[in-house]
Amino acid sequence: RLFLIIGKWLAGIILFPVVLFLLLAIILYIPPVQNYVVERVARELSTSLGMDVGIGRVRLAFPLDLALHRLHAVERGDTLAAVRSLRLDVRLLPLLHGEADVDGFELYGTTLDTKSYISDTHIRGHIGRLAAAAHGIDWTKGRIRVDFAELADADVSIALSDTAQADTTTSATAWDIGVRRVSIANTRVRLSMPGDSMRIAARLGRAELRNGRFETGRPYYGVHSLSITDGTLSYDLPHVPATPGLDPAHIAVSRLALRVDEASYGPDGKVSADIQRIILHEKSGLSVRNLSGRLRLDTARIALPDLLLQTPHSKITARADVDLKALTAGAGGRLDVEIDAAVGAADVTTLARGYVPDDLLRHYPQRPLTLHVK
Repeated sequence: RLFLIIGKWLAGIILFPVVLFLLLAIILYIPPVQNYVVERVARELSTSLGMDVGIGRVRLAFPLDLALHRLHAVERGDTLAAVRSLRLDVRLLPLLHGEADVDGFELYGTTLDTKSYISDTHIRGHIGRLAAAAHGIDWTKGRIRVDFAELADADVSIALSDTAQADTTTSATAWDIGVRRVSIANTRVRLSMPGDSMRIAARLGRAELRNGRFETGRPYYGVHSLSITDGTLSYDLPHVPATPGLDPAHIAVSRLALRVDEASYGPDGKVSADIQRIILHEKSGLSVRNLSGRLRLDTARIALPDLLLQTPHSKITARADVDLKALTAGAGGRLDVEIDAAVGAADVTTLARGYVPDDLLRHYPQRPLTLHVK
């Protein structure tokens, strides 16, 4: 009987922490308890960070389906972050093996302003919706597999400063990232370089990437297909005076559409891309109805076996196989180029405006300029 009593006591001692843990875990799924914990955490964060941190409502469902609503972080009247809602659904068992399966991540109505919290970079803007799912994330092996990622209704500005610090990083994690599908809709990104020396801006009406592979260790970067429709792109050197016509320092492209298949960059420096089409209109008046062809480039050679460029007024076909040594005097190398072109007068005057006197351009013949080089 003594052994029976001792056994019961031992069983009770062993089971007590287990029961206590399960009880606490169950309590965390009770909404009033969740809100109480969040309020305490928000108060502690506000005190430690010296800012106003708040969360309007939180819900946690079994096992790790978390929803947060009306998040904000305000410092001295400036909003650093505001999120209308965030949802994260993570499977529990893979976490015990050093992996993560994210069934769903959704972020809505986000405003962000990093102020001076990121060295040499200031990011601000708005994200309407960001959603993703990823299975097979193994941070111990640096492996990520993204099922899909979607970004919509975003407007983000990135400003780089000229006070960059020396990079003291001793090593970088080699990541192997696989992406099945990424889609972007109605999104604008602006980038300004230090001292406002350069501005680059892009707007994507619709963009989609399929079957991408990005290995930072080798490195290797490749995509099966990339498409953009209804896009704009601008490149501006604000301190350089503008000139008429096609101005290399002030490029503004609208009605941009493209599709590129099987594009890759490998560890040996090889670049490969099958350009199915590029369509664009530049503010100077130059329009490209179609630019297509295959591109092969490495450290020794560039090949364009079937280049086609069409505008409303011109058509150019070209084939090139160039040993890069041929571009250096006295280095030798083979240069094999064939060009057939019919260039319309409207394109000639558009490209020459600002470089050739207007009187001479007015007397330029209206016949197409034909060219055959072999």
